[in-house]
Amino acid sequence: MTNIMTEPTPECRLESGAQLVPVGLELNRSVFFSGDESYDEQESKASSSRFMDRNVWRERAESGLLLISYSQDGTAGGFCLSYPKSSPTTKDDCWHIWLVGVLKGARRNGHWKAMLQATIQHAKNHGFSTVSISTFPDKFPAMFASLQKNNFCVDQSSLRGGSGGGKVFLKLNIQDSIL
Repeated sequence: MTNIMTEPTPECRLESGAQLVPVGLELNRSVFFSGDESYDEQESKASSSRFMDRNVWRERAESGLLLISYSQDGTAGGFCLSYPKSSPTTKDDCWHIWLVGVLKGARRNGHWKAMLQATIQHAKNHGFSTVSISTFPDKFPAMFASLQKNNFCVDQSSLRGGSGGGKVFLKLNIQDSIL
């Protein structure tokens, strides 16, 4: 696993490594499993989710890249977990962003942009020509817009029959990256 430490910017700095799984899991819980539900309801959802499974996270972080983004004051603001994957539609290998999140208070401060840039560079450095991600445009419209702005294209084959629920699979040819 390559350890990525970026030079601090006015927005944020990044750290990487499987040792950050506990930090990533806590950020994931804060981004996706908080809200109007009681703590017990949140815990029930989180504990039954593969997105909160420490073993899944560790396995993907060890074979891939876990990034934690920190604000200049040292506060963790976001996470991005990605790994090599065979594309379900083309059978080509790509670097897949499995899960990403930025805390509400840290949004629009460069966390996602820094993590996306580092992920694309990591994929390129490891011989990948494509980065992929899945999202739900109806549920996460800002993420979907950001991906399109950064030249990710909807894989049309993911729309045929699809997995339901409005989930779409997007790909970026790294040479088309504007970051």
